[in-house]
Amino acid sequence: MIKQLFLALFFSISAFCAEKVINYQGSNGSLPKEKKISEVFFLMAHNAGTEDLLYSQQSKNIENLAKIGVRGFKIPMHLYSKKGLVGKALQITGLKKSSSEKPYIALCHETTSGNNCSGTIALRKGHSPKEMKAVFKELANVINKYKKEVFIVRLDSSIFGKNKTKNNGADTLSDNDIMSMFNKDLEESGLAKYAYKFLENKVPSLDEMRQSDKRLIIIQDENNRPDSPYTNQKKLVLLQSKWSDAKRKDCPVDGSLTSPLFEVNINFEYSFSKDSFTQKLTSKIINKTSKDYNDVNSMTNSFERFEECKKSTKRVPNIIASDFVEKGNLIDLIDYLNNTY
Repeated sequence: MIKQLFLALFFSISAFCAEKVINYQGSNGSLPKEKKISEVFFLMAHNAGTEDLLYSQQSKNIENLAKIGVRGFKIPMHLYSKKGLVGKALQITGLKKSSSEKPYIALCHETTSGNNCSGTIALRKGHSPKEMKAVFKELANVINKYKKEVFIVRLDSSIFGKNKTKNNGADTLSDNDIMSMFNKDLEESGLAKYAYKFLENKVPSLDEMRQSDKRLIIIQDENNRPDSPYTNQKKLVLLQSKWSDAKRKDCPVDGSLTSPLFEVNINFEYSFSKDSFTQKLTSKIINKTSKDYNDVNSMTNSFERFEECKKSTKRVPNIIASDFVEKGNLIDLIDYLNNTY
């Protein structure tokens, strides 16, 4: 309680003493144009686009997440084909079919890769997973709507190498084939034209990205893959705190300390949303002391995690990622950080 009161007083005094406090509401469109992208703070929605799953990590779709100030989206991406075992079952039952017999890149949240999105299909009540091209189009519409805003999309990608299996119908395709499919989806969705590609040893300013209209940084997690003119390899641009270790005090990280972007996850091992029946039920079965996301995403907890990772790495985190981002005070934290740094 003493720590919470101290932090509340600290934020109040900081805001009062600032020469000019602007309520950005998560936005970066009003930030000074000379700011480097490494100096801009982003709120990232973990597993964005999963709001229609029976067990999801977000309750709002991408458009509505952007409305509340989210400027970063982490999206899980796998290969799916109705030729696979699950796909054949869908054909037999007569449920929704994809527009093509060929594998397509899909938004799937899976514990294992190459399984033809079986977990996601179960959580979508037997319906095929969303095509990533449709998700890319939704993102393109958001970026087009917010003309001065810079966005980050992190693709939790499992579509190359060993992720191509007989089960998802991609075992005969090369990595170059998959990359061609991926690039085509970006181009046909209208998202590719906004994509910024980092140049070696160059961190762009907000003004550079706004003027060129390359206002989207796409980070693709798979490093051993063919290059794309639209995406950036995670190992080159992102330092990340480990999601499973988000409750630890020492903030273990993956990536290079010289990366221009630093993502910190605000999470607890047994967190749940009290508005979600399936999450409440699961949390009671697993651990009765689990925390609701109003507490997980509170200003006190999120700022404490920010400070832990800053102290541990001697780097200032500039991406704050969590589940159910509308809960708690994460937007307030982003505004505070963009006002302070």
